Amino acid sequence: MEKQGKGEILVVISQAGLYGKAERSVYNATKFGLTGLVKSLSMELAGKGIKVIGLYPGMMKTSMFEKVGIQKDMEKAIDPEVVAKSVDFILSLPDTVVVPEMGIRHILG
Repeated sequence: MEKQGKGEILVVISQAGLYGKAERSVYNATKFGLTGLVKSLSMELAGKGIKVIGLYPGMMKTSMFEKVGIQKDMEKAIDPEVVAKSVDFILSLPDTVVVPEMGIRHILG
């Protein structure tokens, strides 16, 4: 990317990288760490034409919780296809435009 003078690094993190939550301090700490990495790398690489983007989806419709024996109401979870469309949108923007971070989640209510 440095040789060609452009590139994109998109890191799918989690809303947990933006908001703390009780009983999830270790999980949230790892996501906050990724947030810090993305923000720092974006500053380091901006002058080299490399965009670094953080994508923060809310709870997604996956089997992650089920696999560890946790029952979750997935009614308000995001379909992974929505996250994929968000990635596609971000990466389709012109080289002169950057979305440094983007959060997506189900409408609260």
